[in-house]
Amino acid sequence: MCAVLSVALTAFHMLYTERVRREQERLSALLQPIVYTVGWEDSSRFRYSIVENGKCREFPDKITRVDVTRGTIRSMSAVTFDGETAKVLGPFEVQAEKEQRDMAAVPTGVTVETEPQNAPLTEGALLYDYFFLWIEALDGERRLDMICHVIDLDSGAVSETLRWSRPELLRRSQSALQNAREKMLADYWELTVRMEELPNC
Repeated sequence: MCAVLSVALTAFHMLYTERVRREQERLSALLQPIVYTVGWEDSSRFRYSIVENGKCREFPDKITRVDVTRGTIRSMSAVTFDGETAKVLGPFEVQAEKEQRDMAAVPTGVTVETEPQNAPLTEGALLYDYFFLWIEALDGERRLDMICHVIDLDSGAVSETLRWSRPELLRRSQSALQNAREKMLADYWELTVRMEELPNC
């Protein structure tokens, strides 16, 4: 009888220990620093209309797809800012997928659609379509990231997508932003100061 009880207790202890280990691993994964990738697709709602040298060019605005690859986002909002007026979109509901062997839903991504800027920033044959992401992680970390789609005015396609997590990184960036960098950097610094005043942020 004692032997049977001992075996049962040992089995229960092993199952409990494994369950605790898996729960600790799950919580650790959820609380990791946020890492995400950014993609894009053409918008069916908004279009850019650029007039240059008497020539009008039109092409779709871009929808941004944010896919979380590590950590957990508690809240995410998009902010557009033209140097004077800030407009907050969100907070967005972060789409989730349930892992087969996990008890919790794992946040995976969100789709962000912003309206075209009233005075889009262009330089040469490029348009800089940029906005900001206000992100709050599950562990309480909060940050303001800048997302910039560099669009070729001739084709209307995104030639590259740039991202910075601090104004200092934009200032030191090696990307060929030329004069556009100063306008974007000024907006970034100003919005960093004003974020706490904005709704839903």
